[in-house]
Amino acid sequence: AYHEKRYNTETATYGDGSQTTAILPLALDVALHDTREALARRLVATIRDTNKGQLDTGIFGTRYLLEVLCDIGESDLGLDMLTQPEYPGFGFQIANGATTLWEQWSVKGGMNSHNHAMFAGVGAAFFTRLAGITALRPGFDEIGIRPVMPKRLAFVKAAVETVKGQVAVHWRRGADGLVVEVTVPVNATARIALPAPDAKAVTPRGPRFVGMEHDRAVYLAGSGTYEFRIR
Repeated sequence: AYHEKRYNTETATYGDGSQTTAILPLALDVALHDTREALARRLVATIRDTNKGQLDTGIFGTRYLLEVLCDIGESDLGLDMLTQPEYPGFGFQIANGATTLWEQWSVKGGMNSHNHAMFAGVGAAFFTRLAGITALRPGFDEIGIRPVMPKRLAFVKAAVETVKGQVAVHWRRGADGLVVEVTVPVNATARIALPAPDAKAVTPRGPRFVGMEHDRAVYLAGSGTYEFRIR
């Protein structure tokens, strides 16, 4: 019903076509399957052409911005947005002396705390996408490890404390490829999906290879710490 009411087929937009009106339907799986690609292309065009690579999101859109851009293959664009130094954005806050998050993008405002959790939600994507750690089943009984590796990053190292114990991912670029270290806690299993041209490009120790998913080699692993080398 939301899609029928709000989606404009001619422009591939919801509502006024702003960043958030595309981000949320994609993040919350409201957009119909056959419209997702067009909506994603429109979002990227809005960011690059209309907003000149800058954020145009509030608390809800910012929360899902990087997750959505990673999901549609635009992780580097997402990092560019989060670090650019002009208004509005986190880089602008830092350039103006911020050591904590602000309630608003602007330096001054009628309701403006300079120590506020308002835009902190974007940090979730550092764990769920850049490190790739998600819960595939409640309580992290089954863990998803599917890191996104933007070209502009040399490494990502992150850990999540769960009721099973610590889940950790550390990937880094080396002279001959990628090294990925994964820690799976006791009484849990992990489905590890790593970017690779084919299964032969990955050298694992321990986990069981179960097949290729597009450009990712997928492994199943029980508790322990594992190292993968990807040529």
